[in-house]
Formats: sequence, C-alpha cells, structure tokens
Amino acid sequence: MSKPQKSSTHHNQSSDAERTFRSTAPLRIIRPKEMAKQLGTTRVTLWRAIRLGEFPPPIHVTRGVTGWLESEVDAFLAERRAAANANFKVGR
Repeated sequence: MSKPQKSSTHHNQSSDAERTFRSTAPLRIIRPKEMAKQLGTTRVTLWRAIRLGEFPPPIHVTRGVTGWLESEVDAFLAERRAAANANFKVGR
C-alpha cells in the first residue's frame, strides 16, 4: 500500500485559527465614564452627542449597566477619521 500524500493545508489552518480566535475573543464593553475620558470630554457632553445623533448610543447590558462594544467604537471612529481625511484640503 502506498502512503497517503500530505496535503498542504497550512494556509487554511491559519485562516481557521484566525476565525476561531476572532469568534471567541472576549468582547470588551466600555462604560460611559471611560468612554468620556477616552474621547477627552465629559459624560454630559457624551450624552448630548448621543442625543444629537453625533455618537452611537450605548447598548444596555443589564439593568443599570450600559456601555459600548469597543470594536463598534473603533469602527465608528475609523469612519469619522476617513471622512475627515477625505474632506481635508491642503493649502486653504
């Protein structure tokens, strides 16, 4: 009997491992006090921005616990950065 040939699936294994890591990585919730600090503002200004539609609303995790998924905030801020870069004109 001949030996079965080894398939070269190293690349696929890496992709599977990366997908597994992403799907099992813990979600980080950023609470309002920390969010305001990260944004360099006050909580009052943060809540005003939410009310005006200038910042995404938090999720309600449990009664009395609200916050933002860090990944969603990162995506929101990246979109804002891209929009700012697109609108920036040199030599005004």
